[in-house]
Amino acid sequence: DGQASLHQFRALRQGGVQRFALLNLAIGVSQTIAAIVLAFFIRNIWAIVFSMLISSMVRVWLSYGLFGGERHSIRADRKVASDVWRFSRMIAASSAITLVITQVDKLAMSRILPLSQFGTYVIASTLAAAPTVFAYNYASTIVYPAAAAAWRDGRSLIDTYYESWGRFFYAYALGC
Repeated sequence: DGQASLHQFRALRQGGVQRFALLNLAIGVSQTIAAIVLAFFIRNIWAIVFSMLISSMVRVWLSYGLFGGERHSIRADRKVASDVWRFSRMIAASSAITLVITQVDKLAMSRILPLSQFGTYVIASTLAAAPTVFAYNYASTIVYPAAAAAWRDGRSLIDTYYESWGRFFYAYALGC
């Protein structure tokens, strides 16, 4: 995913929500179809892993197809690498703590419950978390870019927030 065009985020900032949503929809559909087809043929857990790799390739391909921009090139730069590592240490620590906090219940339940009940627990917790995914996507693709534009233009953030409710809020609420 690191090879995907960064112009998708610039387009989102400039109001290209429809293209961004189309990109995410295409990625989700491609991953689902790839997982089903691969599961039918290889019949093991690797179908999920390969479908995730396929969806990442689709993300890279579509991000340039829908949003354009120059291709990334890989090159070593010691100064940039050290800057990234200094910055990412805090992100890595925060991500590790978040991972432990969000997954500790599964670790505990895997010790307590039999496998069949544990599977049901994992599916139920995943379904219960689905509305947070919708809320995150709504905030990051619609509300945050609108608030950033309002801030730059000196408009009211409160009015912008309530204006962004009207466009897609009810569709996201229905999805939740």
